[in-house]
Amino acid sequence: MKAEQRILSVWWPHLAIERWRKSSDCPPDTAVILTVEGTHGPVISAVTKAAADSGARIGARLPDARALDPSLVAIPADPAGDAALVERLARWAGRWSPVVEVDGANGLRLDVSGVAHLFGGEAALVEDVHKRFAAMGLTSRVAIAPTPAAAWALARFGGGSAIICRQDLVAQLAPLPVAALGLGSMAVRTLERLGLKTIGALVGVPRRALARRFREADNPVDALDRALGRKPEPLTATACEPPPRVSFGLAERASDPAML
Repeated sequence: MKAEQRILSVWWPHLAIERWRKSSDCPPDTAVILTVEGTHGPVISAVTKAAADSGARIGARLPDARALDPSLVAIPADPAGDAALVERLARWAGRWSPVVEVDGANGLRLDVSGVAHLFGGEAALVEDVHKRFAAMGLTSRVAIAPTPAAAWALARFGGGSAIICRQDLVAQLAPLPVAALGLGSMAVRTLERLGLKTIGALVGVPRRALARRFREADNPVDALDRALGRKPEPLTATACEPPPRVSFGLAERASDPAML
């Protein structure tokens, strides 16, 4: 009997701001926001707790946030630096799995099938992941599930660490919002207008009626099938750095096997 696939998803919800804080000399209670250029000017991409407490929200325009709190300190974000950090973390995460996938701008997915016992079981593995990233100053949320899509959903929308098996998959995913399926914002709004606000609400809808309302890229039926393991979703492993190699030239051709 084939062993159940086990995928670990780790998400760093505050990666950009926590990375910035390491090189900053601002007091911890400073209301700082990181911004990126949007269509109509700077848009907030990350916030400190102090900034969030003053009303700053990710996705809001900088002028709107400053209307609520003129003292906000706006600093340009560094998406390229954040992405480079995630790539380094992906290679470092090979300590837990031979297959590590970079999952967007602030997460990883690891195939941990058959390896959790090396760390004392899945609960101990999750604790080890939390502890090691916390030592780096990164807040992490971790989930283990039988499918990559389910692990992604639980890490981001499950409210905390989660470890679930296939028989519990539907029950654990059912209360999550439809956004947990990784759909585009327009598809999520359409589903919510139809009254389909949770994954559980989607499960009972006739597949054909649901599929014909959406483009293929935002098809909730396809997303649901991937989450429930009805459709495969292989991970794309991060390229490993080549091992060190050395070579040297000989003045004469080597004929003695001991010299080869």
